[in-house]
Order: sequence, then structure tokens, then C-alpha cells
Amino acid sequence: MESGGGEWQQAFAGRADELRVLAHCRATAAAAEPWVVVVEGPAGIGKTALVRQALGTGADGLQVCWASCDRGERDFGYGVVGQLLRHLPRETPGLPELVRGLAGAGSPLAVGHDLLEVVTAAAETAPVALVVDDVPLADDQSLDALAFVGRQLLAERVLMVLTARMPYSGSEVSGTDEAEEWSRTWRGTERVRRLRLGGLDLKEVGDLVRSAGGPALSRAELSRLWEQTGGHPLYTQTLMRQVGARDLTDTARSLPVPASLEASIRQVLAELPGPARDLVWALAVLDTKTPPALAYRLADVDPAAALGPALASGLISREPHDPEARMGIHHQLQREVIYRALSPTNRRDLHRRAADLVGGDAAWAHRVAAAGPDAALADQLAAEADRHATAGRPARAATLRLWAADLSPTREQREQHLLTAATLLVVHERHGRFRTLHGALEACSPTPRRDALLGFLAGLRGDTATGVKLLARAAAGTDTETGMLAASWLAAVHILRGDGPQALAALRPVIDRLPPGHTGMALGMQSFAALFTDGPAAGLTVLSNAGLPDDAARVPHHDSFLLMFRGTLSVQAGLLRSSAADLTALISRQETHPQLSLSPTERYALGFAHYLDGSWEDALIAADQALAVSQISDHRHGVAPSHAVAAMVHAQRGQEDEARSHLDACRRHVPPFTELGAVYPAMAEAVLAQARGDRQAMARVLKPLDPTAGGNTGAWRVIWLPLLIQALTSSTPPAAPLHPDDLERLQTTLALFDGLAAQAPSLTPTAHWLRARVATARADTPTALAHYQDGHTAPREPDGDVPFHRAFLHYDHARLLLADPNARAAAVDHLQEAHRRFTALGAAPYAQRAAGFLADLTGTADTGGGTPDGWTVRTGASDRLTGLTGREQAVAHLVVQALTNQEIARQLLISSKTVEYHLGHVYSKLGVTGRRELRREFQELG
Repeated sequence: MESGGGEWQQAFAGRADELRVLAHCRATAAAAEPWVVVVEGPAGIGKTALVRQALGTGADGLQVCWASCDRGERDFGYGVVGQLLRHLPRETPGLPELVRGLAGAGSPLAVGHDLLEVVTAAAETAPVALVVDDVPLADDQSLDALAFVGRQLLAERVLMVLTARMPYSGSEVSGTDEAEEWSRTWRGTERVRRLRLGGLDLKEVGDLVRSAGGPALSRAELSRLWEQTGGHPLYTQTLMRQVGARDLTDTARSLPVPASLEASIRQVLAELPGPARDLVWALAVLDTKTPPALAYRLADVDPAAALGPALASGLISREPHDPEARMGIHHQLQREVIYRALSPTNRRDLHRRAADLVGGDAAWAHRVAAAGPDAALADQLAAEADRHATAGRPARAATLRLWAADLSPTREQREQHLLTAATLLVVHERHGRFRTLHGALEACSPTPRRDALLGFLAGLRGDTATGVKLLARAAAGTDTETGMLAASWLAAVHILRGDGPQALAALRPVIDRLPPGHTGMALGMQSFAALFTDGPAAGLTVLSNAGLPDDAARVPHHDSFLLMFRGTLSVQAGLLRSSAADLTALISRQETHPQLSLSPTERYALGFAHYLDGSWEDALIAADQALAVSQISDHRHGVAPSHAVAAMVHAQRGQEDEARSHLDACRRHVPPFTELGAVYPAMAEAVLAQARGDRQAMARVLKPLDPTAGGNTGAWRVIWLPLLIQALTSSTPPAAPLHPDDLERLQTTLALFDGLAAQAPSLTPTAHWLRARVATARADTPTALAHYQDGHTAPREPDGDVPFHRAFLHYDHARLLLADPNARAAAVDHLQEAHRRFTALGAAPYAQRAAGFLADLTGTADTGGGTPDGWTVRTGASDRLTGLTGREQAVAHLVVQALTNQEIARQLLISSKTVEYHLGHVYSKLGVTGRRELRREFQELG
């Protein structure tokens, strides 16, 4: 090799299109339009180099926070977030508190929100880029927190860049389990660009040669080089280190280099002086950026003799701007080749010595790599895994168990450790990582535990039939512990199918014999099984066996998760304020106690509760939180109901485009849990038809729903039974008698709702409204009028009621009264009251219909002044707020409740900067100058 070859430096060339995209995203992010950019491509294709080139120095003063992911650190929560924070100025507001919070391992939502706040604060001085290199290797907690940040970016001066190693073919891999895991970091992001890198073209290869100090090559010379490397940047630069300019320009003979990148790396390694090669081998074994003193000790070399040649070879590099000057193998692909080049004996020896040098938890990986089959070490790993599991570190415990499996000398021992690791991941809801074990579990010998795990995995994927088959077989086996786990998992899969009786049948034989850590969850599932079988009251009766205090604040911390079950059942039973108290308390606890698993269920159930109690803005907030949790935690079953809540609120407000968008999303996300989710789009579409005043469309949509059905369809009767009765009846007597089948269905439906109302006095006004409509349909006007009157006088219960239905009591009563010429004044009074109530709710379509009806009665379109009859039609909030976006309405709603910007940001899962952004628009659109005027405006609007 000629002397010039070893002196060429790392170079960059090409990627003009990708650089333009990144430059555009950087510029718009600096102007408060944030972007997420995903750079994908095969190993060595130049992803990291591209990002470094694009985010280099510029006039915008971009602050680059860089995190490099490492497979060996995936078990340690928030490691990637911690790396990002180290690059921010120490004086950044909120930074010290967030760093301390990482040590306490807060919930991903709380950490994600605090990260967004800290980054937004840092971006006040200059825009911030969050770069995560090799994001598929990030720890789960960081992935969740980053997913939150990406989803909530709106008006922050932030650019997020993620790189991911993909197959060289550039094939789409989003369907694989690993891709599904990391892709959640950008799935819910509004502005995202995906860049897929392939090899450089001829011109770009020529530019790369020249930028590295090489000669200008002719087309023929470039073609030969390109055919050798395929335009692969790392291969090209490795080859350039092996040859001189004369070799590159001599086309009379083949390039004197090996035929593959791996062979080229091996040749570069072989040509290094002994001390430099020993240093490279030591760094390959350490497999992380390492303080120099540790690397020199492991390699047992003189730094003066080893470092220079190793750096010049391009095989190692040092961290730029790192005060410790840590070093490591330059590229992971090089590391893999170098590691394979080590003889087994040298590899084990280096790992053995590394274990002694690094110590602590990091030593385990080296001890494993230094060992062959070793039952004693496998036992030590299992004991260490148990210690981590007890301390609440299931991810680390699972890794240690998997290593124990690798070292076990017999198949039986190996599979025992593997199955234990998989069970840990299931029990602690690390479902993403659990999915990656599918192939290994399939290869295990047939046992009840294998069947149980594969059955649960099938259920997660929506293949509930296979899940039931495997779990039933496992539950019937002779392994008692596995049988109990399988029975509880079988019940869970039956619940996903909406099959309450089968879920109850699975739980009954084992619920009294489950270990203490599993009894509470089994009781919760039993309550849902009872719900799907006999309704919400039956579910609440089951849950009463837990002995929870009525006051959610007094529920012991270890029983907090039961608040999700009780709160959801209470919504479905019509106990609206009780449900909101339970669910709000649980959500508040989740923010500060990471051991409480996040789930969308408590959030979308809270959304339904707020929808019923008329707190529609709060319903939208809860639905948005549920969607965020669904997307970052991969709880797919929560997406459809979350969109249903949003669709229903937007429909009732007359925001048809938004409602239809959410309805479409609701429909798309029903599979694969069709039995569980089919009721949600039906409810949402029926409400959309209700808002249009289209009873025929309501009846058509609801026709497939059987009022007597169990499952999740029966669980949500409190919402859709009133819709069905309204669809089948009119507020005025029918021109012809109802068909007997329709009348029978009405009577059945009304009886079912009366059963709910008997257990929940808050539903009494609704029950009277529905009884009045049914009586009207039977042409029994006196009975109908009596029910309307009883509904008006029904007291407001401590658990609240459904104000939307209270408004309908007045509206439909007025319509019926108008059949009597002598009752016109009373009809006008009820129409006025209906209009007032609809307006206060923001139910624009209904308020407009009431106003139009009143105008028709008087022959005037006046909606603000008096009329000859002495009544007025008042405008309200719905008329003044129609110019606000949904998010602006949410911010204004919380400002009126006297929340600070920081409190609003945490409630809406956005940054304080975004709150300021929306609040500025609110002030401008409503013509107010501050919070006090805004509150006064809302008070005047009703």
C-alpha cells in the first residue's frame, strides 16, 4: 500500500437530495415548525455521516443533542433520554429536576412531557435537534418518551432525527416486530419525513474519492470502483485505505483488494502493527465507547505505539467534544467483522479480562461471552435475574434469563430459562419485546408453558381462536403454576373476544388459588367477564369483593390498577361522577408511579364519562390522551374507542369534517379485535346521524346491534340504547301505528335501559325522556306528557346526570305540546329552555334547530331580541367559539378553569410553549387581552 493511502481522512460526498430535505426540515424547525426525520438504510451506508453533515455548524446556532443506542444498554430505562440531556446547557429550566426524575424512573408520559418542556425551554435561545442513532436499539422507556415528544410537537423549535439500520435492499420492514417497536417514535407525528439511503452513484463516488484526498477519476475508473463497492460509502473508504492513487487509475488490471467489504476490513486489520491491532480487538470486545485507560489496560499496549495507527486505519474513532476522549470501533459493521476475526481463544480471554476490569452489572455480558456451556454460571445468572425482577427491573431480568438459556448445557435447562424470561415479559407487560421471542418459543419442546405463552402471543396479535386453543390446552395441563397463569391469560383473550361467559369459566377454577401478585388482576378480569355476561352492575358486584374504599383517594396504592376496572364499570352503569373520580385518580397516580402500567382504557372510559356528563372539552382531552397512550405503548385495542369519543363530541358540536375523520379512523382500527371494537364505530356513526337529525340513518346504523347481546356491545348500552330508542321513535305521534316487531324491540330496549336506571338514579331524567318517546310512539300522549313532567322535576343526583338528554326532554316535550293549540306558550318555554341547554353544551346543530323552530313559530328570524310573545332566543358559546380550533378550545377551556400554562400543558400533553401559541390565537380571535377577560367572556357566553 502506498504511503498516501493510510493518510486519507474520513470523508463525505453526495446525498444532495437528502441534504436538501434535512436542510428544509432544519430551517422550518428553527422557525417553530418542528419535524421528525427518519433516516433508514443498511449498515455502513452513511446514515450517521449524513446526519452529522446536515446538522453541522450553521447560522441558526442549532443545539445538537446526540444519543447513540447500544444493544447492551437496552435494559436500562431512559438511558437514551439521559444521553440527550447531557448535551443541553446546565442552566436549562427544568433540566436538573428531569435528570433526577430519570433516576426514579418516572412514567413515560411524565418523562416525555418533562423532556418536551426542557427541550422547548432550551430552544428559546437556539433551535434544538434531538438525534437518536440506531433507534431500534433504544431502551423501551426512552422509546415511549420519544414517541410522546414526537407526537406532541407542534410549534416548538425542535428537529428530531432518528437513524435505523435496515436491510441493504431497502425493503419495507414495518411489518416486523422490531420495526413495529421503534416505529412508534414517529407513527403519531404530524410532520415526518422518511429517507431511505442506498449506494452512491458514479458521480457521488468520484466526489467521495476526491473529498478523501484521492485523484479525480475517469468514468471508466469510477465504474470499476463502483462495480467493486456498489457505491457503499464504508466499503469505498475502506478500499481507499488499502490502495494508492496509482491502483485506482490503473484500469488495465483489477483492483488489488479483496472482493467484499468484510474481506477488506479483515485486510486492514491484518496490516496494522501488533499493538494497534490489539487495541482494535480490545475495543471490539468492549463494544462501547470506552475511556482510553480501560482500553489500553485490556489490550495491554503502549498508547504511543497503538493509538496512531489504529486511528489512521479508520477502524476506531474518538467521540468528538468528549472530555474523556472515549474511543470505540468506528462503525458497528466494522466491529462485527473484527469480532468475528478474533480466534475463539483470544475472544474468550479478552472477555474474561474485561469482566474483571469493568466490574458491576456490565461484567455479566463479558462473563457470558467468555463462557461455553456452563450450568453453574447459568444458575448465577438466574439468581441475578430474580434479584432484578424483585427490584422491579423486568427487562434486565429477562436479558439475564436469556443469557442463562444460551449457557445451559441441556435443552431442558435452556428452554426453562427461555420460558421464564418470556413469562417475565408478559407479566410485566413488555409485549413488544415478548413478540420478538416468537421464533424461539415455537422451537421449544411442547409443554404447557410453551402453549400458554404462544397462546397469549396469538391473542395479542388478534388471532384469538388460536390463542384460546393453546391457552385452554395449557390450562388443562398438569403444571399447576402454568395452569393458573394460562387460565388468567385465557380469560384475557376471551375478554378481547367479548366472550364473558367463557372468561368466567376460565377464571372460576383458579381465582382462589392464584399467587398474591395475580389475584387483583384476575378479579378485575372477572369483573369485566361479569360485565360482558350480565351487565355493569354484575361487574361492580364482583369488584366489591376487593373491598376498595368508595373514595378513590383512599384506595391503597397496590390496588390502584383496580380503579380502571371500577371506573370503567361505573361509566357503563351510568355512575358518571364516581367513574370520573376513580379514573382521574388512577391517571394522576400513573404520572408519579411508573410501576403502574399505562393503558388507554382508563382514558377513553373517562372520555365516555365526560361525553355523557356534558363536559365535552374534557372528553376530547381524555380521548387525545388515550390515543397518545395507545400509540406509544402499542395498546392497539384503545385506538378505536378513543376515536369514537372524539367523533361523538365533534358531531354533537356540528363539526362534521372532524367527526368523520375520527369515525374513519375508528373504523380502521377495529381489527384485529373485531368482537371487542365493533360497537364503537356504530355508536359514533349513530351520533353523527343524530346531529344531522337523520333518524333513518341512526336506525340503519344501529340495526345490527342486539339490545339483549352481551359482550362489549352490551357493556356500552348506556350510550347506544337511548340512540336506538330515539331512532325508532318520533317526538310527535306517528301517522300510522308502529309495526309490532318495532314495538317489541322498543319495549325490550326500554326495559333494558330502565334496568340501568334502577341502579343509577343519575339516569332517571334520561329514562323519563325515553319512556315519553315510547309512549308517544304508541299514541299515548297523556303518559308521554306525564313522563316529560317527571323528567323535568327529577332532582339532580350526586352522581350527576346527562345534560344532553335533559335538553332533549324540553325539546321533545315542546314538540308534543304544539299539537295542542292551547299549549303554545308552554311549548315556547320548553323550546327556549332546550335552546339554552343545547347552547350551554355547545351542541350547535341542536341549538340551531331549536332557534329555527322558534323563529318559525313567530315568523321572525330574530335570535337576540324580544318578540311579541315576550320570549327570547339567546346565542351562546357555540356561536362565539366556532372560529377556534379544537386545541384552542381546549386551552381556553382550561384557562377558564384557572389552570396555569404549565398545568394546561401537562393536562393536554403538550409543551408550555404550545399553550402560549394557542392562547395567543384565542386572544386574537375572541378580541380579549388576557386571562381575566377570557374568563369573563366565557361567563357571558354561558
